[in-house]
Amino acid sequence: MKPRDGGQIQATTESEIWEEAYQKVRRSMGRRKQLLGFFDWIGEEKTVLDLGTGDGLDIQALEEMGHKRFIGFDISHNLLQDSPHKGVVGDAHKIPFRDGSIDIVLANSVIHHFDFPRMASEIVRILKPGGLFCYLEQRPTLARSILDWFTMQKWVGTIIPYLKHRRIALSEEIEDYAGGLENYPNIERKLLELGMVLEREKKSLVGVLAQWRKK
Repeated sequence: MKPRDGGQIQATTESEIWEEAYQKVRRSMGRRKQLLGFFDWIGEEKTVLDLGTGDGLDIQALEEMGHKRFIGFDISHNLLQDSPHKGVVGDAHKIPFRDGSIDIVLANSVIHHFDFPRMASEIVRILKPGGLFCYLEQRPTLARSILDWFTMQKWVGTIIPYLKHRRIALSEEIEDYAGGLENYPNIERKLLELGMVLEREKKSLVGVLAQWRKK
């Protein structure tokens, strides 16, 4: 049975609403460059593997900041098709690169989507000796709890449009998001267990940027 026209229109409208919200919350190039600027290797002749690259926004930002060598990696073939750069389709739990072949692995707000112990083991395996694992990730804080509470109140979105867009965007990944906050302490624990050394770290009220080096 064919869906009624009304249902088709509603589905399309909901999709468009989510995409608009995602664009406003997650795709600010200026903010992206500001965050990536924390890392001290940009512009060096080193290959960056961008885990969960999606349609390549981080690679675009790195390129505009002067970096020239990168590989996009994502489980979604469709997203990679939207990227202006060539990418590799694959699972972060089983990364199809040789041992010790990658200079830098970057993971921007994607750790909470994965089984981190498995992902971390793969990252350490493919990194060259002295290679870097750099990530940007959410962390559980009182400020984030307050932000999340206000985000989920629809009435707040009528006053603060950004929180309306954030609520809509967050609705697509609420389980991964919540699980990521719960498992945040395991990130550092697992990396230390694998022999990684924390070089740089910057914590904000709601997130963290960190750079770890493989011995």
